[in-house]
Amino acid sequence: MATRPVKLTATSAGAKAFGIKFPTSLGPLLAETLKNSLKMLDGDEDYRPTDNKLIKLHELIYQQLVRSLDDHDELLIRMTQETQEDGPAGFKWLLNDIDPKSTVSAISTLMDILTTPLDGDIIESINKKISANNSLPKDLKLKDAILTVLMMVKLPTEYSTLKSVLVEKDALPTCKELVMSVTKSNQLAKVSGTPMIEHASFAFVRNQGSKVCYNCDDNSGNHFHNTCTKPKSDCDVCGKATGHMNKHCLTQNDRPIPDSIAVSTRNKILLNRQAFKQGTFKPGNQGGANFMVSDCFWDELEALEQAKHNY
Repeated sequence: MATRPVKLTATSAGAKAFGIKFPTSLGPLLAETLKNSLKMLDGDEDYRPTDNKLIKLHELIYQQLVRSLDDHDELLIRMTQETQEDGPAGFKWLLNDIDPKSTVSAISTLMDILTTPLDGDIIESINKKISANNSLPKDLKLKDAILTVLMMVKLPTEYSTLKSVLVEKDALPTCKELVMSVTKSNQLAKVSGTPMIEHASFAFVRNQGSKVCYNCDDNSGNHFHNTCTKPKSDCDVCGKATGHMNKHCLTQNDRPIPDSIAVSTRNKILLNRQAFKQGTFKPGNQGGANFMVSDCFWDELEALEQAKHNY
C-alpha cells in the first residue's frame, strides 16, 4: 500500500517543515540516497548520477516529490524544467525557491543528525551531533530536550540499562548530562572489568536524594563528588584536594568496604583504619593510602553503594 505523500505548504515555514518531513517519508534507502546526493549538490549544483541503479533511485525520489506537489502545478512545472526530473536536485531547488534563505547544507546536516546512528567512539559521536545541531540556524536547530531524547534512542544496546534509568527520572537530562552519564558508564565498566550494562544504571548524576556528595556533604541527590562545583575537599589521610571529606574517608570510618575492592587495597584500608583508631597513623607513611585520590576508585565505590541501596 502506498504511503500518503507529505504535502507541501508553499511558505518559508512550510518549506522548512517539508525539508524535515519529506526525507523521513522515503524509507531508509531513498532517504540515505537523498542525504548523500544533497552533499554532492552542495559542492556541485550540476551533480547528476551516472550509475544506473542510482539514477533509478533519483527517479523514485522525484516521483515522491511529484506526489507531494499535487496541489502546486506551477511549482511542479518549474521544478521539472530546472532539474530535469532529478529527485534530489528537485528537492534542493524546491526549498531554495520557496525559502531562498534556507541552505541545502543545513538541511543535510539536520538529516545527518536525525538519521545516522551513534557508532565508534560513542562520546565523540554524541558530541559531533551536538556540535552539528549548534551549527544549524535557529529555525532548524533541535531543542535540547529533543536532541537528548534522540541521542538516548540512538544509544547502542549495551546502554539499555542506562536508558531505562534515564526515562524513569522526574527530569530529562541535558545533553551535557547525558554525555557525562555515558562517560561514567564507560569508566565504571573499564575499572571493574565487568559489562557496562551492569554499571549504567548508577552513572546518572541525578539520583533522587539517595546519595551524599563526598566532597561537600550535600544530600540533595543532584550530584556526586566528581560533578561537584565546589573546590575539592582535603582529606587528612589521602592528602590535599582529594575530593572527599574526612567523614567520608574509608580509613577514617567503619563503612563497609565494597566487595569488588582488590584484596591488597582492602587490607591496606583495614590496616590504616586500625592505625588511625590507635592514633599511630602517619599521613605520608601509609604505604600508598592515596589510592583513594583516584576518581575511578570513588566512581566504583559510588556505583557499588548505589547498587546496594537499589537492591
